[in-house]
Amino acid sequence: MSDTLKSLINKIKVRLGAEDPAAFDDMAALAEQYPDEPDVWRALAYAYEVRDDYTAAIAAITREMDLRPERPALYFTRGGYLLMTADYEGAVADFTKGLVLGDQMEHEPYREVLHFLRAEAFFQLGRKAEARSDLEHVKDDCVFWTIQVRSKAELLALCAESAR
Repeated sequence: MSDTLKSLINKIKVRLGAEDPAAFDDMAALAEQYPDEPDVWRALAYAYEVRDDYTAAIAAITREMDLRPERPALYFTRGGYLLMTADYEGAVADFTKGLVLGDQMEHEPYREVLHFLRAEAFFQLGRKAEARSDLEHVKDDCVFWTIQVRSKAELLALCAESAR
C-alpha cells in the first residue's frame, strides 16, 4: 500500500471519529476505488462499526480476510462483530480459529482476549463449563468489552449463577 493511500485512510478515520457526515461516503468510495487493498476494507469495517452496522462491518472484514487470510487479529475483529449481532456460534468459531492461528504462528498478543471473548460467547450460548474453562486462561484483573464492559470476576459469577 502506498504512503499516500495510508495517509488518506488515516485522515478519513480521524474524520469518522469526529463524526464528519461525509467521511463514511469517502471511505466507501475508497473501497470501490481500491477493491484489492486489505487495509481499505479494514477501515471500511471500522466505518460501519462507528455506525453500529455490524452486519456490514462483518462483510467488510470478511473481504479483508479473503485478501489476507490466516491473520489471528482478523478473527478477533470479526468475532467481536459477530458477538454484537448475537451470532454466538459464529463468534465461537472465529475466536477458536484466531487461537489456533495464533498458536501456529507463535503469536501471543490476542490469546488472552480471544479466550475472554470466547468465554462470553459460550456463556451467551448457555455453555457455562466451556466459558469457565476459557476464563482459566485469563488474568484475574482482566476487564474487556464483550457485548458490554465485563470483568473476569463478573463473567465467572454469571456462569456460577447460571449453573444453579
